[in-house]
Amino acid sequence: MEGGAVPDWVDEVLKELSRLGPKEILSHIIAQELKRAELYYELYEMSGEVTWDQRVPRLFKHLYENSLKRAEGYVNLFRELFPGESPEPPKVDTPGPKILKDRLWRLVYSGNVGEIVEYLIQLEDLSDRILTRLEGLLSEDAKEALSRARALENTNRELLRELYRELTGEEPL
Repeated sequence: MEGGAVPDWVDEVLKELSRLGPKEILSHIIAQELKRAELYYELYEMSGEVTWDQRVPRLFKHLYENSLKRAEGYVNLFRELFPGESPEPPKVDTPGPKILKDRLWRLVYSGNVGEIVEYLIQLEDLSDRILTRLEGLLSEDAKEALSRARALENTNRELLRELYRELTGEEPL
């Protein structure tokens, strides 16, 4: 994933999800959004321990809060589409997210904020690709509901892109 390359596991995730129906994909999205919220919160706590520009921990906290709101929106959409059912995420067996998390921790303590932000942008991009896949499987009413829940997706990506530009003086890949 160095130099902005898309990690190998992204295609694996998308391939596995392409075999699933809307309920399973939405369940996966909910679970991943909660994991992402946890990741942002851990980054928020860790970044407060190192001497960084204070914009970084504030941004991680904001991203954490946005991810929780998104997860709530996706749960509401799930309840609307599948009343009386509970989201049960399918097992999507890929090593990527664990490797990503381990790599992020090393980057936090080395102080490489630009690379951390670049990784997080790629994580948000993956989420967008999964949502696009789900959107293609939904009715028009459900697409509208997904669109409302998805609004924060672009917000997080843009906040990360803005921080990357401020920290590096370059455009993120």
